[in-house]
Amino acid sequence: MAAARRSFVRRFASIPALAVLLSAGLLVDVASAAAPAITSFSPQSGPFGTPVTIRGNNFMGTEDVQFFPNKSATFTVHSNTRITTTVPDQAQTGPIKVIKAEGTATSPSDFVVTATAAPSIDSFSPTSGPMGSAVTVNGTNFDGATSVKFNGVSTTFSVKSSLKITTTVPSGATTGPISVTTGNGTATSRTAFTVPGTPTVGGFSPSSGPFDSRVVITGQSYSNVSAVKFNGVSASFTINSATQVTAIVPRGATTGPISVTNPNGTAFGDDPFTIKHLRRVTLSLSGSLRASGMVMVLDGTAACTDEVAVRIQRFVSGSWRTVGTTVTDEDASYSVRVANREGRHRARTPRFTLDNGDVCARATSPAVSNV
Repeated sequence: MAAARRSFVRRFASIPALAVLLSAGLLVDVASAAAPAITSFSPQSGPFGTPVTIRGNNFMGTEDVQFFPNKSATFTVHSNTRITTTVPDQAQTGPIKVIKAEGTATSPSDFVVTATAAPSIDSFSPTSGPMGSAVTVNGTNFDGATSVKFNGVSTTFSVKSSLKITTTVPSGATTGPISVTTGNGTATSRTAFTVPGTPTVGGFSPSSGPFDSRVVITGQSYSNVSAVKFNGVSASFTINSATQVTAIVPRGATTGPISVTNPNGTAFGDDPFTIKHLRRVTLSLSGSLRASGMVMVLDGTAACTDEVAVRIQRFVSGSWRTVGTTVTDEDASYSVRVANREGRHRARTPRFTLDNGDVCARATSPAVSNV
């Protein structure tokens, strides 16, 4: 510091006015400013990128602001007593430093760097329990958690550390995953927490079928089932046992999940049940040879009859060969002329899927002979 002042004096002593001031000691504060001091900072904690205000003294001329361990941050000196900065990437919990030529100030307390990565759930214990029971959730980056949910139902909780949360099963919870939310994202458990008494849908058979067909659904807690639905449409059902229900595919349902409800909640199947619309196609042959007929759907779904492709086939050398193609009119009828040859003929409509996921089943007419 003394050397700096001597350099300043030698450089400007030749200027008469400055020489007078220097000799009078009036420029000493310019030549040798005081070292900085940190009295406080706010907030006390936060993730990377958090704005922080530092208060203290002698901040003018600051050259660097660092978060532990020696991670430089961007900053603005607003006055001799206030600096604003942001927590830099890779900072860790520790003191803040303000550095200038005259010295380094170190904060009297640590800035706590909280989780900056999304949380994750590794496990929870126990894996099942009734409403109100205590549960410990283990994982990572739980600092700053704002929400814990059991299958979408919020509950109270306590963050014990970045690795552990204690909570309780909330009223209204049903069997399903646990989720933890922080400012950096939401973690969802890979396995379900089981609330005794809530239903589950383990599977169903068959996986597709027409209206009024029977579907066997298997799962848990079926003794007091109050509703079964196919993509939201209520179905009639019979409780076979605590693990099995037989339901009738309701008219008006569309392809989608099956749900089972009891007083403790509703469970949905993982896979959709596909609605299959059964069809019939007729064929008649007339002179020269004209093939005509109708495409009919047993449940009246017009989308499976309008502008439907129809192939006319003739049995030749042990196999069916297509000899003509057409599409149905708006009234579901069709007519097409084909080569006038003897033999058995049939009409076929292909299987296809509608926009809503329903399936229009393949249909084949009885064989008709041209003699």
